Amino acid sequence: MARILREGGWEILLVVASAALVIVLPIETGMLCSIGLSLLQGFYGVARPLCVELARVPGTTVWWPPTHEEPGEREPGVLVFAPAAPLNFTNAVNICRRLQAVAASVTTEPVRLIVIEASGIVGIDYTGSRILRETIAALRAQGIAVALARLSAERAQMQAEQTGLLAYLGTASVFKSVDDAVHAMRSRPSATVHPPRPAPPRRARD
Repeated sequence: MARILREGGWEILLVVASAALVIVLPIETGMLCSIGLSLLQGFYGVARPLCVELARVPGTTVWWPPTHEEPGEREPGVLVFAPAAPLNFTNAVNICRRLQAVAASVTTEPVRLIVIEASGIVGIDYTGSRILRETIAALRAQGIAVALARLSAERAQMQAEQTGLLAYLGTASVFKSVDDAVHAMRSRPSATVHPPRPAPPRRARD
């Protein structure tokens, strides 16, 4: 506990709470409550994951979370958004809302391209894929193109294909690096940003 206090930060609160439960409650009940508390903490970490906006390290093609010491370079009209968790039913709504909130908070120049840096996405379930597709559709309707970069986890790639996410994005919007996505998407005509309009319904013949 002393080592966790020195090196683990706020985790000491979880340890103290678990120890108190075992001491105050009957041993079996205390152990079960401690296990439940640990599982709840782990669930919260997945349901409310860290999501950051990335900036380019000056003079490189590396995109990294900016700091006060190294704010990085931002491409005008481009937002690079990196969620650090599997995309699933527990967190998809939260991640997509944060993505839209960050895009709306940009005041220097309207966002015209969002690149989702997906190296932290190690899994995608059906619900997560569906919610992300709905969000992409809403962004495209606003004239914002969306690309996916660095989806490197093999399981996530398989699930993205199985759930239809890759097909919805299109192979031309999936890249191996953020820099490739930025350069390729910005060179396209703006007409490709919008999804195709459905054909008008045919009138019934008399």
